[in-house]
Amino acid sequence: MKNSAVTARKWTKFVAARKEFPFGEKILAAFDAGSITGLCECGCNSFSFYVDDPSVAPLVEPDGSACVFTLDFRTARVDATLSLCVFTDAKGNFSGMDVDYCANSLPMPEKVKLLEPPFRSCGLSSHVRGR
Repeated sequence: MKNSAVTARKWTKFVAARKEFPFGEKILAAFDAGSITGLCECGCNSFSFYVDDPSVAPLVEPDGSACVFTLDFRTARVDATLSLCVFTDAKGNFSGMDVDYCANSLPMPEKVKLLEPPFRSCGLSSHVRGR
């Protein structure tokens, strides 16, 4: 699946809608207010992002740049996984997402069927602002 602004929006909306993700509305507001600053061209769907609008609430408490949430799925293809990792900057603002297939060893397929539920959902709960 070719990486693009449309793909970045798709994955952001996907993560925001997940019950496991504690700050769905905040990430959507950040995506609407910010801008994509880079699209990875390696075959994954990762992207970097920048929010410079003080009216947009940070996703988490400021505490350095970090991956603040991960979600991992098995897929219909045997031994294949899809991983998503939401990043924030030093101010706690949404700063991008890693979206990779098979630990980034294969390019993202055009259509990937995820098996529910995710086999891992992990957030840095000490950093999460009001759920």
